[in-house]
Amino acid sequence: MYKIKIVQSHSVRIPYGYNSWLDYWERKSGQKATICHRSLCYDFRNLTGVHVIKVDKTHDDNFYIVPLCENHNKCFEEFNVEGPLTRVN
Repeated sequence: MYKIKIVQSHSVRIPYGYNSWLDYWERKSGQKATICHRSLCYDFRNLTGVHVIKVDKTHDDNFYIVPLCENHNKCFEEFNVEGPLTRVN
């Protein structure tokens, strides 16, 4: 489990060869996005790959992608998600 925060102004383009950030997450993680990864959310509608940062004491400055539902894609507070997180290169 990871504590994360959504990055609202991350403007990196989807890498060549990927259809969306969700496609990027699926292909990099080797998993199919079937539900929202926010802890205790089981919504499977309107999933999207969302840019996040880890909020912890490791000082990790990387951006990551995680699948979230439409409702949790709009959260501004920190919250927990289940992995995997896929780092944006």
